[in-house]
Amino acid sequence: MHTKLLFQLSCFGIFMGIGSVFFLPTQSEPFIWLLIFMVCAYFIGKKCREELFLHGMIIGLLQGIVQTLFHILFYHTYSTSHLDEAALINQFGMSESPRSMMIILGLIFGMVGGIIIGIFSLVSKRLLQKNN
Repeated sequence: MHTKLLFQLSCFGIFMGIGSVFFLPTQSEPFIWLLIFMVCAYFIGKKCREELFLHGMIIGLLQGIVQTLFHILFYHTYSTSHLDEAALINQFGMSESPRSMMIILGLIFGMVGGIIIGIFSLVSKRLLQKNN
């Protein structure tokens, strides 16, 4: 297990946490995440010999957790600039505990992101091997 690589690539969660709270519009976040997933997959494919999918899953989960921590810590700032997300939390009846809902959604998005990174990593490894 490449723990240094896991730590380094999970730092994208810090960037996205700060960005999504303070300056990134909601509409641009999926495209930035896609770019981050591809960068992570490239480095996993380049540095790891085995357990590529597992590395991707762990990184995606860590990124989701870190980003969610920023959303929770700066909830009032985040909710004022992300009205659709705040409405979604209210729709699910979690208005008394929006941070709890954010934790659940953060874990789900982290797992989905991890699956995507894992798949991209497997493809990246094959493409890198083909080019060598």
